[in-house]
Amino acid sequence: MVKKIVSEGSEFVYSYNGNKILKATIFGQHVDYSYSGDLIASVKRFDSFNSITFETNYTYGNNNLVQEITFDYVDGIIIKVEFTFDNHNNPFKNVVGFSKIFSSTSENEFYRNIISRKVFDENNILVQSYENEYSYNQNEYPETRTTFFNGSTSIETTSQFYY
Repeated sequence: MVKKIVSEGSEFVYSYNGNKILKATIFGQHVDYSYSGDLIASVKRFDSFNSITFETNYTYGNNNLVQEITFDYVDGIIIKVEFTFDNHNNPFKNVVGFSKIFSSTSENEFYRNIISRKVFDENNILVQSYENEYSYNQNEYPETRTTFFNGSTSIETTSQFYY
């Protein structure tokens, strides 16, 4: 199925196989998506000359994103991001469709509780990290979160009162 949207003279074309997006074309550039089962395995971005500019590969464990590797072919940069999540409830757990609008990894923490996030450069050297410690209420929702940045004692504590 192909869906075309025209807005103020600009054309946006989306191609699907069932409910899986395969390609998005915008301003002569396109993004290709590939799947492993029902999970997006890779996203490749191409310029208007059909040259690949970015590629991101995703690895999952128990249907949770655990690793993202991005290749920036324009600047020759490779970035690897690793994630660890807990198995407890998140305040947005039962909000229908919420996880669909937050698909990039930077927003994962809004619908899953991230235990750690580590960013590595192309030489696999850790360049940025943070770890979260949570305390939970009787319903397994977080009440407090303490964040440690880059393994230091720089701490941020957040109290959460949703329940």
